[in-house]
Amino acid sequence: MSGYDVKCALETIVGHFWHESFGQIYPILRQLVAEGLATVDTERAAGRPERLVYAVTPHGTEELNRWLSEPVEHHQRPRHELLLKLFFGASIPRDITLGLVARRRQEVEALLETYGEIEAELLHDSVADDAARPFWLATLRYGQLTAQATLRWC
Repeated sequence: MSGYDVKCALETIVGHFWHESFGQIYPILRQLVAEGLATVDTERAAGRPERLVYAVTPHGTEELNRWLSEPVEHHQRPRHELLLKLFFGASIPRDITLGLVARRRQEVEALLETYGEIEAELLHDSVADDAARPFWLATLRYGQLTAQATLRWC
């Protein structure tokens, strides 16, 4: 994939719980190539600009599997802008703060609807034999439970 394709895939597949910017993706791709974990080829197509296409090497796959097996040592602290605003809510009119919470509630309701659509797709027969499905469902369930807790809090 190109760096752009990687960004789109991340947004589509894991975007509900992991985000990377182009400013992070391209340096990482160059580093992976430098370390022999990926290759890069120039793709040329008539009437289109050249693009760099990256592929994981067998060594890269081994390294990914090693990383997947390691314990998570550094849990990132969350950044909840709504909670920060709520913490300082005494500084502004109460109805504004309540409006922020109401808006968050609407966002979470929409997110739960999206999660329901994802779940229906994952439970469809076309992915029934996919070995990854239980893991995808586990991450989805985390998102659903977190969203439900946020909805209850709102």
